[in-house]
Amino acid sequence: MKINLQKIVPNFTCLEDIDALKYFKQFNIYETINCNKEICKNINYKNYSYETECHSEMFYRIHKIEYTCPKLNVISTKIVNTIEGTSLEGQNLTGKKLIIIGDVKLSLIITYSDEFNNYNKFIRDVIIPFSTFIIIPKCLCTNKINLKYLIEDLSIARLCSDKILVSITLLMQYIDEY
Repeated sequence: MKINLQKIVPNFTCLEDIDALKYFKQFNIYETINCNKEICKNINYKNYSYETECHSEMFYRIHKIEYTCPKLNVISTKIVNTIEGTSLEGQNLTGKKLIIIGDVKLSLIITYSDEFNNYNKFIRDVIIPFSTFIIIPKCLCTNKINLKYLIEDLSIARLCSDKILVSITLLMQYIDEY
């Protein structure tokens, strides 16, 4: 099955140009990143090696976290048969679901300082896997799947001295075109 994946570029100045969303799914993915080992490996101490225990409050402090543009990758899709009818929430169940498995890749650029106030940066590549489904029309007459996606929000928060939470909100849409 061939997948055509396009990024949605929002244009908020012309709202009437936005197509109505018919077959779509909005979902969140997140990952907790532990930076302790990477930062300790980058810090050069006279009496310490990176194999020894590194207590983050004693040796370093994270100052700034930046990120690169995330890239969405669809690894696999499959169409499965499901029940037809109306769900309790009022959604029309067509009898077909598109299962989507993929990941989002981005890089975190972390600025930190050591105990001597030497500022350094290191890059941590992050891959966050996801799986979701979209209810699609019953009569699917092609082997080509057209998907559009929008990364609505990307939030990064420092949870503690060595843990970072990366949270991404995605909108994925099935386009009913042949």
